[in-house]
Amino acid sequence: MGEVKNKTDKPKIRKASIKDINLIIDVQKRDGFAHAYYLNRRRLKELFKRGEIFFIAFLNNKAVGFVSLRVEIRAKLHFISVVKELTKKGIGSLLMQKVISETKRRGKNMVYVYTEANSPVEQFFIRKGFKKVGYFRNRFGGGKHANIFSLYL
Repeated sequence: MGEVKNKTDKPKIRKASIKDINLIIDVQKRDGFAHAYYLNRRRLKELFKRGEIFFIAFLNNKAVGFVSLRVEIRAKLHFISVVKELTKKGIGSLLMQKVISETKRRGKNMVYVYTEANSPVEQFFIRKGFKKVGYFRNRFGGGKHANIFSLYL
């Protein structure tokens, strides 16, 4: 796919629905990151049923990224994923803008996220202004620990 070259190549983001489950799974499989666990149809259906909000990014009509947010007492960024060949092209930043605007729209002033400890994605969150606020031992099982980051809006 390569670099976004001109305005016709500008990513478009829309709210996802349960009908987008296969697109979400496909993006996560192509993001080049070794996840502690991968989303599947059953888990995604459960997340949609619970009210988790998903946004999906498209480039030239192909799904290239997604983000999910759970807003209850607090706003939790649950998943963010961009296909490997398009990382560092601004798609993650556009998805984060959606997370921030949706968090504010729902009356929350902070969003937090768990990351696998020492994963490359932590630098993305730090660049977006997130601060490390905690550590969760064995959060993902199998000895995979998590760092907790938060962003005040």
